[in-house]
Amino acid sequence: MTLKEEIWHRKLADINLKNTLSLLNASLESTADGICVVDMQGKITSYNQNFMNMWNIPVELLESGNNEAVLNHILPQLRNPREFLANIRDLESKSSRESFDMIEFNDGKIFERYSKPQKIGDCLVGRVWSYRDITERKHAEEKLVASVEEKEVLLREIHHRVKNNLQLISGLLDMTMMRSTDESINSVLTDIMLKIQTMAQIHTRLYESKLMGKINITDQFRDQVLALTNIFSHKGHEISCEINSDEIFLPVDLALPCALVVNEILSNAYKHAFTGKKQGKIIISARMANDLIKITVRDDGVGLPNNFDISLSKSLGLKLIRTLVQHQLKGKLMVESQNGAEIGIEFPSIITGA
Repeated sequence: MTLKEEIWHRKLADINLKNTLSLLNASLESTADGICVVDMQGKITSYNQNFMNMWNIPVELLESGNNEAVLNHILPQLRNPREFLANIRDLESKSSRESFDMIEFNDGKIFERYSKPQKIGDCLVGRVWSYRDITERKHAEEKLVASVEEKEVLLREIHHRVKNNLQLISGLLDMTMMRSTDESINSVLTDIMLKIQTMAQIHTRLYESKLMGKINITDQFRDQVLALTNIFSHKGHEISCEINSDEIFLPVDLALPCALVVNEILSNAYKHAFTGKKQGKIIISARMANDLIKITVRDDGVGLPNNFDISLSKSLGLKLIRTLVQHQLKGKLMVESQNGAEIGIEFPSIITGA
């Protein structure tokens, strides 16, 4: 190679090096993070303008390359300077490790700090420190969390008050029943009380639930069975009730009409299914598959009348069942009568339309 060619190659290499350094410097300055690079001897070899501005470090201090002097400038700004420094010392002894943490300032600022070893090939030559100001984001997150918690408290209080009002109404109806000797009036009042108790139970669950707006429908069925057993157990029937159910959680818009439907079906079974029989059994089944919920209530009682058509029934309870299933649950109703009666409802777990 001639001298002229060697000079040309060196000029070309110099141009390429300058272009590379220019690109690296532009990349360093274009990032929103503050970046500082420290070599294995503890000297600052590179930094960007954001790093200098974020920490309010004099340019002369950074240009000196004295990392310890820069740290002494930084530490008084921090809420926990010992932890900040301990992290740096730990990484100095474990030079190949990466690190991520958050830093709080005395004035309320919050930075994310990320550190990664700097390598040339397989050779470790230093460490890159990256800082990002997340103060606004953290404050926004805190406000959002506080807002959500405030709304949850408000919703719980609303459910608690609704439950108390419903229980008050139920208590007034119970007092009215105690003064009445008319069996037909007491029967109507009992039906009304059961509906009110069902709604109160839903609001109690919403108040107590950690899944705000979601109801464990299996637990709800158990409460309803207990309430009905307490009311009808003295009527001379020994009626057992079994619940076979998946773990199903429903939003309140579905849970309330679903519970009212089951309440009506169970009430009819307790009152009419075992006429003339001393013993009986009711089985409640609830399953969820492919976003469809299917609930059946089966009894081994006397069964339904011949040619029974639930769509033509004038019974107020059955009309309520039809209305709730079709209009509230957007589902369908199935009735069978063989060795007893079975009433089933099927509805989507998510209602997409009003």
